[in-house]
Amino acid sequence: MPIKFDEKEENADDLEIQVDSIVAIAPSSKLNSLAESQKENAKLCGIIERLERGKTTRKLRRFSLKDGVLHCQCPRTGTALPIIPPKLVSETLREFHDDPMMGHMGVARTMERARRSVYFADMARKVTNYVKTCLTCQMRKSRNVQMAGKMQSLPIGNLFDRIQIDVVGPLPVSRRGNKYIVAAIEGLSKYVFAKAIKKNNSKAMVDFIMNQIIHIHGIPKTILSDNASTFRSNFYQKFHRLVGTVNLYTTPYHCQGNGLIERTNRVIEEILSNYVDSNQKNWEKYLGSTIYCINTAVHRDTTGYSSYYLLHGRHPNHPIDLNYSVSRSEGDFLIRIKRMQEARDCAKANLARAQLRQKAQYDKSHSSFEFKVDDLVLVFTPIKKKGLNPKLMHKYHGPYRIVRKVSALNYECEKLNAKKPSGIQKFHIQRLKPFHERLGDDMSFGEYDLKPVTQPVDSDDSPIRNPDRDLSDSDSDVRTDSSDSSSEEEVDESPGPDPAGFHLPPVVTRSGRTVRLPARYRE
Repeated sequence: MPIKFDEKEENADDLEIQVDSIVAIAPSSKLNSLAESQKENAKLCGIIERLERGKTTRKLRRFSLKDGVLHCQCPRTGTALPIIPPKLVSETLREFHDDPMMGHMGVARTMERARRSVYFADMARKVTNYVKTCLTCQMRKSRNVQMAGKMQSLPIGNLFDRIQIDVVGPLPVSRRGNKYIVAAIEGLSKYVFAKAIKKNNSKAMVDFIMNQIIHIHGIPKTILSDNASTFRSNFYQKFHRLVGTVNLYTTPYHCQGNGLIERTNRVIEEILSNYVDSNQKNWEKYLGSTIYCINTAVHRDTTGYSSYYLLHGRHPNHPIDLNYSVSRSEGDFLIRIKRMQEARDCAKANLARAQLRQKAQYDKSHSSFEFKVDDLVLVFTPIKKKGLNPKLMHKYHGPYRIVRKVSALNYECEKLNAKKPSGIQKFHIQRLKPFHERLGDDMSFGEYDLKPVTQPVDSDDSPIRNPDRDLSDSDSDVRTDSSDSSSEEEVDESPGPDPAGFHLPPVVTRSGRTVRLPARYRE
């Protein structure tokens, strides 16, 4: 009978929501016909028939009939648990995992809940498989494992072989109307270029590269940037084709690929924050002095020299040098050129050692996991929608199929079952995680075989001491032997499994030690 609410009641909607959540976990029609489903299974039906005939052999002591439903007694708690036949296992697991009051918990917690209420064959493996292939869990939960992908360092090269560029902002509009900072850094000397701009568009990027870099230092071989629309526009790419510069891009959502300029942006922001006023509109006033500070500072952990010295072959005169009349002897021009070349060679060697040191530290927390072609994966894609909280949205989307391995860290993938064809996309390995496909709802792994609940329980409130041991199939509560050659009335005192296949399992202590019962106590 449907529940009717008074529209005038203030909490009618809240009560209706609570009732809906309770209805969501109500037993289904299949669970209500558990007795009929048990009788459809040959082995379970045989045990039921023996119990109905009043047989009380040692082999049937663990079983009982309650309201026509076959139960099995748990050896540790003494609780009689209903036995779930194979055809209802999938729906039973759905009740213990998918329902709102179960919360899509992990393997250990789902296993603990299920084993206190029901029993079915091969419980540990089936619970693990069901939770592992849950689509909702795969799309929402992150992997608690080491991140994949060892560090791949960029080649060092010579001066202006590589320029890395990025944009900082938007910032508060300055007094000159600018709200962005476009910054670039040279790969070897780490010399920084920066300019305040009004709009973050392709025209501003081209103007910055031409006036700040090319007209003063020449054309760089490559320019590395992220995948922002500013750097992906036709105008920006046409500019690179005209000047002959190779334009490189990092993989989407992987700013570490352009880490040198990202770290530089952080330093720029930190220095500016020390001098801006409360409304932050005078940041442009200190931008020039900030860049001067960065370029004249020594990079002790990498090159061992300042960017200014590696580029110009001399140290600059600071304001304090002029105040105290400090003079520096630069020496002969040829000697300066020789020293500058030696400094650059030394900087390359120092950079190479720094890369090895950084790689060793980085690789400690990363694995060398790899995917193969045709593997199914999910892709980490943070999506923001107006009016929705990103914390409540799914983090992974897919599945995708790996088409080609581009490099040690990048893969080309295509999305399966997409409403709109998105073509081949390139992803970094850290955005990918394996997709476990559930092949139908059949949770029976071959012939029905009663295997035990593996983790002993002392009380209903006792926690799982060792989740990994809980999922092993080394211990057993109930086993079924395929042979049934002995008669029901025969009493076998041997310690091995009886024709029905049921015997008491080894006892696992809280410290993890396995104690097997003597044969005389196995009855």
